[in-house]
Amino acid sequence: MADTRQTYVEHALRNYVRTSRTSRGLLDASASEGKRHLLTDGLTPLDVESLAVRNYRSTIVGLYDQRDLTVSSATELRSFVESVVLSINRGLTREGVLYRQHDSSTLPYTRAGALLLEVVGPLFEDFYDKLLRCPSDPVETAGWVEYRMDLTDHLWADGCGRSTKAIAAWVLMRARHRLPDYPSSRHSQFAAAPRVPRTENEDHERGQYEKWLRYYRSLFVG
Repeated sequence: MADTRQTYVEHALRNYVRTSRTSRGLLDASASEGKRHLLTDGLTPLDVESLAVRNYRSTIVGLYDQRDLTVSSATELRSFVESVVLSINRGLTREGVLYRQHDSSTLPYTRAGALLLEVVGPLFEDFYDKLLRCPSDPVETAGWVEYRMDLTDHLWADGCGRSTKAIAAWVLMRARHRLPDYPSSRHSQFAAAPRVPRTENEDHERGQYEKWLRYYRSLFVG
């Protein structure tokens, strides 16, 4: 029996609070030097905390209500996902901020300059295939979403983790599948995260993706 909207929303919010520093009033610009100017000026930690939680809750409610949404192309799916990210970041980032434009000196993300030129189009074609053309295991698809949109390509300029978890939750809600149970510490998540950029070595990439997927599946046990 599928969870109710309230159960899904509460579960998604619990995962959000456990894994996002924004839920504690922190807008983090530490991953890249160019990120800070993308954030809204003048927000206090209390402003950030209340706005981020409000945005996340309303977005998950909307995703639940659109769990049976029909999309007819990868382009339409991309537009839908982009609207989700903008909803989650509303008021937290400057208007129009969406895709990441700066590289990280510490994390193995795809080069920012390659995202729109090389990555985004094929990524949404793959997502459309997994979701609609040749539907696969919803847990694997949700895990793939988190791996690609957050941990490797890290698509979004801000709120990448919370936005991606919302999109993964939508994948699971479409399948009437329960959501993962993320632990309170982010240590195990980062321990399973990739160590090198996705495109550097095909064999290594396969191994780090399989490692992440094993970890992601473990979040549904129990």
